[in-house]
Amino acid sequence: MMTFSRGLTAIETIAAIGWAGLVQAQTVLCYNEGGPNRGARVAALQYFADRVEELSGGDMKIDIIWGGALLKFKATADGIKNGVADLGTVLAAYAPNQMKALSIDDLPIAESSDAWVGMRSMFELMTTNEQLRKSLAQQNAVYITNFHSTALQINCRDGVELNSVEDISGLSPIQTGFETQVDALATVLPCAGSYSPPPKCACPQPMICNKVGSSSRPRSVSV
Repeated sequence: MMTFSRGLTAIETIAAIGWAGLVQAQTVLCYNEGGPNRGARVAALQYFADRVEELSGGDMKIDIIWGGALLKFKATADGIKNGVADLGTVLAAYAPNQMKALSIDDLPIAESSDAWVGMRSMFELMTTNEQLRKSLAQQNAVYITNFHSTALQINCRDGVELNSVEDISGLSPIQTGFETQVDALATVLPCAGSYSPPPKCACPQPMICNKVGSSSRPRSVSV
């Protein structure tokens, strides 16, 4: 997940801000958030909004629109680019053409994943790589920061509980994202084999934003 501002675009999550609004006093910036107002990531986003208002002495405020009430995840990147929202959260999975680079940090590192290292690594890549900077500029967006992807998540249908590796026996797991091209699940669940996701495969949740955005998506496996 990444953060960008309008005028340039970077998703897995992204946020963006219109340049014109930055120079006006008492500016209220609209931030589109496709997810509900709950969870640790949301707390971090609210902290960001509060700090912007505090450090600007109240001259700049961020109005967060939750739950995709303004733009759904798939429409966030284009919505920020076209000025429907000033900032937003973007997931690369929902903006694959605009946010291909954001998928680099979406690797199934599992328990070895260090969120801080992942965030800082992507920040360095997105802010120093000239090709990525130009790509964002062409999309009228600017990268701010990102939310690092979590470890692989397993979603079970009603009645299925996985408390041990043995519980997976007899089940047919399906995946989304690039993991469908490799035997990635087997590295996390040794008893699992290769497979392709059926049409009803669960989709990962995305986020998108404008010139000051963030992008990141949780990987998902359904059984």
